[in-house]
Amino acid sequence: MRIILAVLGLIGVMLLLAPWVTISSDTEALVIGDNAGLPSLTDGAGLDVLVALSHPQVAQRNKAAKAIAQHLRQDTLVSEVLVTTPAPSEEFDNWIWENRLQLAPPDQMDLTNQRMARRLTEAKEYFSDAASIVFGDRFLRDPTGSYWRIIKRFESPKGAFPVEDGVWQSSDNSAAILHIRLAQHPFDARAIKDWSVALRDLAAQKGVAVHLLGVRVIAAETTQFNSAASARASILASVLLVLWLIWSLRSVLLVVHAFLPLALGVAAAIGVVNLVFGSVHIVALAFGGVLLGLALDYPIHVMAHHGNRRSKANRLILLGAATTGLSFLAMVGSQVPALVQTGIFILVGLSVAAITSVVMPVPRKAEIRGVALSAFSFYLPAKAWVEATLIVAGLVTVVLFNRQPPIALFEPPEHIRSELAELNEKLDLPSSTYAIDVAGETLSALLENEVQLAAKLDQAIEDGDLQSYQMLSQWLAPSPVLRSSVSDFHTQAELALEQAGMAVAFAEQQTLEFERALLAPGLQPEDLSRFPELQGLARRLSISEGRWQERVELILPKGRSRLDLPITTPGAELVDLLAPIRQTMTDLRRRISFWLCAGLLCGMGLLAVGLGSRREALRIFRTCCAVLGGSACIIIAIYGAFSIFHIVAMALVVGIGVDYDLILTGTKGDKDSKTSAKSVFVCAGSTLIAFLVLSLSEVQILHQIGATVAIGLMLMLFLTLAQTKRNEDL
Repeated sequence: MRIILAVLGLIGVMLLLAPWVTISSDTEALVIGDNAGLPSLTDGAGLDVLVALSHPQVAQRNKAAKAIAQHLRQDTLVSEVLVTTPAPSEEFDNWIWENRLQLAPPDQMDLTNQRMARRLTEAKEYFSDAASIVFGDRFLRDPTGSYWRIIKRFESPKGAFPVEDGVWQSSDNSAAILHIRLAQHPFDARAIKDWSVALRDLAAQKGVAVHLLGVRVIAAETTQFNSAASARASILASVLLVLWLIWSLRSVLLVVHAFLPLALGVAAAIGVVNLVFGSVHIVALAFGGVLLGLALDYPIHVMAHHGNRRSKANRLILLGAATTGLSFLAMVGSQVPALVQTGIFILVGLSVAAITSVVMPVPRKAEIRGVALSAFSFYLPAKAWVEATLIVAGLVTVVLFNRQPPIALFEPPEHIRSELAELNEKLDLPSSTYAIDVAGETLSALLENEVQLAAKLDQAIEDGDLQSYQMLSQWLAPSPVLRSSVSDFHTQAELALEQAGMAVAFAEQQTLEFERALLAPGLQPEDLSRFPELQGLARRLSISEGRWQERVELILPKGRSRLDLPITTPGAELVDLLAPIRQTMTDLRRRISFWLCAGLLCGMGLLAVGLGSRREALRIFRTCCAVLGGSACIIIAIYGAFSIFHIVAMALVVGIGVDYDLILTGTKGDKDSKTSAKSVFVCAGSTLIAFLVLSLSEVQILHQIGATVAIGLMLMLFLTLAQTKRNEDL
């Protein structure tokens, strides 16, 4: 009856928690300070989605593209849908007109009467069509050709998708392209996943194949794939675990009793973290596997002891939980929000689970089936030297062979990687690895540096090292020094009008427009956010303390992933775009390692106080370090590098080892020592089952945690069972 009430109470707690618990996957929670180099899901390019609709017939895919665009414009998740470059707004067109001499400055030859007369003659042709009269009027009023040059650049911008029948086309002419701007809602993986599935279904109805490219789409697909794969692994592990415990404990009721502390610990950890931080980061949940490896053991150890010996076991359980919890709590010192959550999550979960196991009444007929683990003990000569050798080997391996950690915490599923590869074949996408930062004290200085850089990049294109690039100087030239005065312009304008057979008096109007344009300020920082037409430019430009900088996007030839291009242009620097992410992961690994080591030392100090024996604590500490060293050698041999999940999983192994050692050695010589050894056997079996299943998961996080715990646990059992004296039992 008590267990039934406890289960009902737990269900009630879960129902109360569910509505207000928020799961976060925010990358900002993984860094301290500036996170400009990390991808964002909430603004900028994080809201963009590129859609390729493939069909061999242009008319069919264009028809589908226009129909899908019309449908998406009614979607509340979508802010904007474009099928081609929109016509500039009247405000933007007027701004171009007013600033034409700064945006496309004329050279000295453009101010001669011969060149101006030719422009005037060409402008007359625009009056034959009503739609182009406005352009014709402005071309007449600006015989320098500056406005004409800007319009031509917007009609056929470099690096833009080709257009056919009013719809963008892929570079290989196999797909129509849509550009979608998502509404600025909080990221919801389920909603974005459902939206992308609906879009794929709609495309199938229109008879076209669809490929999606967008930060939110990839994040949602990855999150949902990982969630589904994690659920499958969890279900399989739970089924095997339950079967193992039913066999070991001989009662379904006892299995429920064993799971209650774990469930209460997880519920309490989620509730406390959500209450303190407003959400629970997915990294904290991933590290919640620590609870599975330890919290499930506590009630089994309690059930294995009877009478007065149960109080001793309770004390050892609380001591082990406090030692491990304190070790993980040290991650609060890292100041990384996700790791701070993880430390609190594990401390709260383990504390609640341990206290619940000790306080909760034990069923009367609790009996454990299995083999006493002490039966496997063996003699290992020079055990201390063996452990010291493992410690040294681990340190040497980490120092000499440990590579940089993977840059991705969550790998996209295979079908997403395949889709990205296909899109890369269809589209000339900017490199995700390389770019060039160009800077100048003023806008003019920036453009002058870019003109020098362009010559080098053009040569790289001729040599086949580069396919194309996009930079500001391709449509905005540096302003030359105009040596013609307003009066000189007026004279040349009159001569040009006479040569073109037009009224010479019109030169007064042309001169007035020229004089106004000379006073215009040109491109200003506030213009980048003022006009939607400049959003693409604003994404690459930044202005800090008056200094202008642009990130030049590079498009590499097909099949090329590296760029060997020495940059000697003033103010220009080749940038490794992955460097900030790589540095973030390296810093994250370093912080986790440092604070877990600090926590381990504090935990061992607490263990020494709790045991009342510094020597015994040092023996346990030495064995734990030996396990870490041996695990490090195996992990680096298999994976080449430690990820943060390998490190935390190894900390879990230490926690498990401390618990097993306390139970085995703490009850040595007692009447219940064999039963204690049986409980360790059952716990070790349950841990191996759960984490071996996780090691087979498609999700890299689960695979890394599962494999590391399985490897470390076997090493820990080996060293724990090894005895320094012959015929010595645990």
